[in-house]
Amino acid sequence: MAFVKVEENPYSAKLVELSELIDETFNPRDYIDLSANIKVNHDSLDSLADVGGGPIEGVLVSRVKSKHVDRATGEVYEPSGKMENVLCLKFEKGDILFHKYAGRIGRIGLVSFDGVADNHFMRIRPSDVDGYYLLLSLRSVPMLLQLPFRETARPGVWNSDLKKLRIPRLGDMEKEIGDFVKEAFQLRSRAKAVLKGLLESFDMAISSKMPTNYSFFMETRTLSEQTLDPGYYFMKAIEIMFPKHIILGKEVDIIYPSSLNVGEKHTAITLSDYRFEGIVPQNIKSVERLWKNNFAKPNDVILNRLHSSGDTIAKATVILSEIDYLEAIGLTLSHSDGEVRVPIYDQLFILKLKPSSEISPYYLSVVFNSNLFQRMFKFMMSGSTGRQRLRKTKLAIVRLPILSDHMMRAFSEATKISEEVLSETLRMLIQLHRMYEEVVYGKRRPEDISSFIKRERANVTDLEGNSIEMAERFASETTKLEYEIEHPSFA
Repeated sequence: MAFVKVEENPYSAKLVELSELIDETFNPRDYIDLSANIKVNHDSLDSLADVGGGPIEGVLVSRVKSKHVDRATGEVYEPSGKMENVLCLKFEKGDILFHKYAGRIGRIGLVSFDGVADNHFMRIRPSDVDGYYLLLSLRSVPMLLQLPFRETARPGVWNSDLKKLRIPRLGDMEKEIGDFVKEAFQLRSRAKAVLKGLLESFDMAISSKMPTNYSFFMETRTLSEQTLDPGYYFMKAIEIMFPKHIILGKEVDIIYPSSLNVGEKHTAITLSDYRFEGIVPQNIKSVERLWKNNFAKPNDVILNRLHSSGDTIAKATVILSEIDYLEAIGLTLSHSDGEVRVPIYDQLFILKLKPSSEISPYYLSVVFNSNLFQRMFKFMMSGSTGRQRLRKTKLAIVRLPILSDHMMRAFSEATKISEEVLSETLRMLIQLHRMYEEVVYGKRRPEDISSFIKRERANVTDLEGNSIEMAERFASETTKLEYEIEHPSFA
């Protein structure tokens, strides 16, 4: 898939007669047929889709940026926020957005809504080919290898480059592939909606007690002689908001993974490779050696130690057990006693729940990703230079709210099922991409894709008819949380 480094070298030594040299260029790409390795029929993209779309001036518009395109799958998220007087690219539902500068690392996505995008995108509107099939094809290695590398500080791709791309043609199978990708996307959309709804339920239930901004006043008599750290006082406020709570350090073992040296022998997950939804490798780190305490086991929670971004200060997710497929995209997994272990870079904490803990890892991940705890982590992170970070000593004294058993189970089950659905559909898409590339290169038969889709479609049907519906039922229970929370006003 596009988010994996392209290791294959498309260039090889080739002698060119002096009379055949082009006056305008000595770029090897202009003398080599980079589509020669495609072993199936193929057509130019220009004959299958409209490539282009000029910029418009946007006024008070939310625009799609590179960060809104999922590098792992090609899904495009609806943006939020307003921008004034910026050049944008208008698109329609079903269009494919191709980033001029970041296409090679996966910033290629299909939009399911109308809107505008950053002017660094190019718009591809399928006309004589299934849009979801075309998305999968454009994100494959055989397509990326056809893109030119220009001698500029920021090598870009032009509309004319896209029009020349040779798109593999698989006949009726294109619709079969496109329908399968579309079904996977729709299933993922429902699972993401569940996770988003869980956070909204938690935040809505306590919204009336939340501070209205990132600063608040404390009465002098409430100050402690030990500290003026605002994170400390924010946690004191949580004690008031949630009379029943626990201290994190008493419920989990907080592991600070060993520092790792850059190398080529192994890889490890960084804070760019996961989100609340689960592990979605984007830029896995190459390292020389992994230590024992760099591995997280299933049901462990990983939490970023360094400030993540302006949008998400901190993020946590649970390590799932069925993630062997991540090895196919270069992640160094370890297997011990029938259990998979995930290598973690030292930008993260590994939280291991103690056997006596009364909370689940999934409930913990929901709380950590909530708006309340995002604000708290903002206050707790420190560092006068460089990137702000969360200290282990501070994390250990974090207060966690305890809800009724029924409510915590609803949060936990809805999160667990949704993350498993997202992981399973990601596995399907990765395997489909791999198989498609092998078919294009003539290493497998096209019929193998049909067999794969028939096997996996039964799995999709089961996930849609059982798993995701169950997650949605559990999630609906969490909307009643506000009736369970009784506490004084936030002061």
